[in-house]
Amino acid sequence: AAAAAGAIVLNETRQGYGACVHRALREALKFDDTELTLLCEGDLTFRAADIEKFLAYIPHADIVNGSRIVEQLQERDTQLSLFMHYGNLFAGKVLELKHLGMVSLTDVGTTYKLCRNAALRDLMGALNPQINLEFNAYFLDTALKNGLRILECPITFYPRVGTSKGGNVNNRIATRLGLRMLFGIFIDWKRFGHE
Repeated sequence: AAAAAGAIVLNETRQGYGACVHRALREALKFDDTELTLLCEGDLTFRAADIEKFLAYIPHADIVNGSRIVEQLQERDTQLSLFMHYGNLFAGKVLELKHLGMVSLTDVGTTYKLCRNAALRDLMGALNPQINLEFNAYFLDTALKNGLRILECPITFYPRVGTSKGGNVNNRIATRLGLRMLFGIFIDWKRFGHE
């Protein structure tokens, strides 16, 4: 469907969320006709109308991270349960504490983000595509370690089209993923790079 609509479609053969996101970013950086890369999932949870918000924030940042944690902007019946909502908020505050004074974060699990290509090119060599479902938190942590400026932007969030295989399947899986994120933030992301 994407190819029929005129999109450039690539097949990432390596399994895992991190490999897919890393490939998408690498492919985006091959284009020299833009200074920005917008990362988004294709499950219709995010909408193009929010791009204008990202563009309003990007003059002040290297990365604008979308935040799904504004309840008034969440549709009913999304995969972001109340448990996951507050877990994400907690993990964001933990990452904020780690990089005190550099960032304010409420959502470390969202894919929807706008990046300056110059900053992204510098960051790509530091990112490990083998890190899987924790990749978004890892991406933000690595960007902050590398001195990049990150701002959050409230975004709308809609019910997913299709079935999730990620951390939002149920609260047990979300808890495991959240604990892995906290381990990576506090101790070492390298442990997750070889699974």
